[in-house]
Amino acid sequence: MLVNSRTLARSGLRSPFKVRKAEAIVQTLTRAKLSDIKPFHFIEDWISGVSTITARTGYTGEDGFEIYVPWAEAPKVWTALLEKGAPFGIKPCGLGARDTLRLEVKYPLYGQELTSQTNPLEAGLGWAVKLDKTDFIGKDALIKLRRRDSSESWLVSNSKLPEFLGPVIKFMTLLALVKLVLLRAELNRP
Repeated sequence: MLVNSRTLARSGLRSPFKVRKAEAIVQTLTRAKLSDIKPFHFIEDWISGVSTITARTGYTGEDGFEIYVPWAEAPKVWTALLEKGAPFGIKPCGLGARDTLRLEVKYPLYGQELTSQTNPLEAGLGWAVKLDKTDFIGKDALIKLRRRDSSESWLVSNSKLPEFLGPVIKFMTLLALVKLVLLRAELNRP
């Protein structure tokens, strides 16, 4: 499948997997059985009379769909999603919301947390680096970095991280505290 951004538009719709609002909303617009689409699979489909590629993919850690449509038909599908989603509380949002979700689940994005100037340890991906495995390019350098910085927290202390992460870390810390307070309040309800 070839996706050309000059001819196709994409809309993403997400919701927590347990809630499945995204699936319920899109299901109102298609006859395809969306619950049969496995994660990272897609179907060719029709939504509101428009030929689509509907994929159960995303970059937020939440369940949902990416819907690819011919560029000229995008407003029709967008409007239908918003109308059918209104009873579910659907709200349009931008990349900032996506970034908040992906940061919560530690999904790095090239050009943000990952660059040609960062290593996996600086990017918070040390969990994915298996230094006890066979040789690979950069292994010796990463071992030296891990030994040198084993007591440091890369995310907070390393100066090579992109500048925008300072405010993001503060915001995410505040968000985590708010979530904890709300969770405690919910658990303490009679």
